[in-house]
Amino acid sequence: MLVDFTVENYRSIKEPVTLSAVAQKQSDRQTSQNSKRKRVKSDHEIAPGYHVEGWDIELLPVLAIFGANASGKSNVIQALDYLLLMMSLF
Repeated sequence: MLVDFTVENYRSIKEPVTLSAVAQKQSDRQTSQNSKRKRVKSDHEIAPGYHVEGWDIELLPVLAIFGANASGKSNVIQALDYLLLMMSLF
């Protein structure tokens, strides 16, 4: 089970970037009344998390990567693919 994945110094990714499947707790969310966006849905409103026995976390069933053009989204996926390739070799 992959809980989170951090990559740095790979292709265009210089600083650490983390792809995490851990659902954000409701008390940890920042609510801003002055936000230009309308209300942003919480993790639980999009898809309820799965509780992990023995840990105080919930994992998300779906992950998404979004960002501007040429921001490194594909490189994060390529780094994850490379990790899976390395794991399959051993």
